[in-house]
Amino acid sequence: MKTGEYVSGTYMSDNSMIFTPGVQHYVREVTYTTVKKPHPSPNELDHYVSIVARVDAVQSMRIDGSSVSGSQVWTPVDAWPEYKHTTMSITDGLHQIQADGAFAAWIFGHRTKTGYGSMVTMGISK
Repeated sequence: MKTGEYVSGTYMSDNSMIFTPGVQHYVREVTYTTVKKPHPSPNELDHYVSIVARVDAVQSMRIDGSSVSGSQVWTPVDAWPEYKHTTMSITDGLHQIQADGAFAAWIFGHRTKTGYGSMVTMGISK
């Protein structure tokens, strides 16, 4: 996954490269946080989370206790028809994602000439 925006020959935010975990490292629950500047700023970051999940896990997906199965557009993953993905805007601060099936998630944020990206799931196979 690459983040960043290229407009009229200028990068408008930093690029990030985020590794994608193999499906054996997907999880059913994760808690993560986004960065927050200590004071209000016109350069406050816009935050997003991207999720890939098995089709059977999408129905039970919850972020911060609220269902996202019907409120989000889930797009099939071309190479894996049994998986879907979505990207949604999130607020800054602490968040939790839960599902009855396995998923992977990444967070990223950007604003003019700054940005970040990070994988937030990496389960350990047993």
